[in-house]
Amino acid sequence: MKLLVAHRSSLVRKIAFGGIFGALSFVVTFLLQVPLKLINPMSNGYLNLGDSVALLSGLLSTSIYVPIGAAIGAAVSDLALGWVAYSPFTFAIKLMEAMAAGILFRAIAKQVETQRGKSQRHGLATFPALVLACLFGGLIMALGYFVAEATFLKLLDPTLGLAVAWADLPMNVAQGVAGAFLAIVLYPAVSRAATEE
Repeated sequence: MKLLVAHRSSLVRKIAFGGIFGALSFVVTFLLQVPLKLINPMSNGYLNLGDSVALLSGLLSTSIYVPIGAAIGAAVSDLALGWVAYSPFTFAIKLMEAMAAGILFRAIAKQVETQRGKSQRHGLATFPALVLACLFGGLIMALGYFVAEATFLKLLDPTLGLAVAWADLPMNVAQGVAGAFLAIVLYPAVSRAATEE
C-alpha cells in the first residue's frame, strides 16, 4: 500500500509540474510576443520567449508530463492569439523541442558524470551540454515551423507555403537562439529551486 501511495504522489507531482509549466508557457508566449509582420511583411506568426519555458521543461524533467504541459500552454496561446491553424503544430513542435533538448542534455551530462565523477554533473562541466542542448532544441523548433508552413499549413491557408516558410526561418532561428539563451541563464537557479524540498 505504501508503494502505491508513493507512486500516486509521484504521479500527482509530475502532473502538477506539467500544469505549472503549461501556465508559464501560456503566459510567457501570450504576453511577450511581437507579430512578425512588423519586422517582415512577408512573414507570418509572432516572435515570443515561450521556447525558454519549453526548453526548461525538457531539461528539468525526465517525465513526459512536464514537456506536454509546456507544449499545451504554447498551443493554447496560439488559440488565444487567433493562430488556430498553427496550434496543433505548435503543440507537436514545442514537445519535440523540449524532449530533444532534455534527452541530449541528459545524455551528455551522463557522459560527463562517467568521465569526471558525479559531483561535476551540474557544475561548469555540463555548461557546454546545456548550451548544445538548448541550441539544438531551438533548431528543432525553427525547422519544425519551416516544414509545417511549407507543407501542412499551406493546405489550410493558401497564403502560406515555401515563400512564407523561408521568410519566417530567420525569425524562428532568432527566436530559438533567444529562447536558448534565456533557458541557459535561468537553468542554474530553476534547477536548484526544483531540487530543493
